[in-house]
Amino acid sequence: QAWVWRVMTCLQRALVEPVGRCGATCQVIEDAAFASHPVCYVDSGVCDLPLQDLVEIVVTVNTDLFAGPALEQVFKTAGGCAAHYDHELGARIAELEEEARDQPIRKPVIYAEIVLLRGVKRFIGNFAGP
Repeated sequence: QAWVWRVMTCLQRALVEPVGRCGATCQVIEDAAFASHPVCYVDSGVCDLPLQDLVEIVVTVNTDLFAGPALEQVFKTAGGCAAHYDHELGARIAELEEEARDQPIRKPVIYAEIVLLRGVKRFIGNFAGP
């Protein structure tokens, strides 16, 4: 529910400028609305939702999710989440590198985790975009 409220607020704010623009056409407003969805979803925390909540979103949106402009939004949101995970992995790797300096006895275990996370980060980086 908290995520729904954050998204709703973000989507409303994204429409203030296009709706208030003098001479804005319905198409301009519709384009702005569709363009705001992926950014609002990611910025509101969709990437950190539990799997059950993600399933609930898909069930709620239903087949509309896989048609027309909505499908493009799905891919943009997925790319936004990939960038989010890429950033999170980078932060975790930095934490582990510091931990390895502070705990020399655990270095082999920590370095094994770092190698694994770097591999995942490289893979996710393929979807995160520039």
